Amino acid sequence: MAVSVEDPAVSMDSRAPRLHLSYRHGPAALEGTRLAVLRFLAPHALSARTLYAIELVLEEWLTNVLRHGHDEPGQAQVDIELSVQPAELVLEFQDQGRAFRPDTAAAPPRARSLDEARPGGLGLAMIRHVASALHHERRGDRNVFTVTVPRR
Repeated sequence: MAVSVEDPAVSMDSRAPRLHLSYRHGPAALEGTRLAVLRFLAPHALSARTLYAIELVLEEWLTNVLRHGHDEPGQAQVDIELSVQPAELVLEFQDQGRAFRPDTAAAPPRARSLDEARPGGLGLAMIRHVASALHHERRGDRNVFTVTVPRR
């Protein structure tokens, strides 16, 4: 069940604690999502490195879905599930944006100088750097992107 950021659903089961969020476009929603995730993770004694990785994945993926996944960013809704496992955290994002294969997308070419360098284009590379696994599939009209972040 997806719920708004203002009312996150947290479930505890025998497998792992889970947080379900539904993110809608807007800077305030991104910050609310980040804060809801950090509140949920607080009791799990995660390292600063692991928390940084989770925040990076959240911000980069949500920003890219909004920028590139829809003709009008205001249309975007992303359902998020975060699961805390003993050795890792698993983030699953679902959206109805354009079909996109992040697992096969090529990295942008490296700039040879500061004059050639352009902002942007490195979000997926940063996600790959902090993740131990990435998985993408298209289910009907939805992108489902799963990112596994190790507990470090």
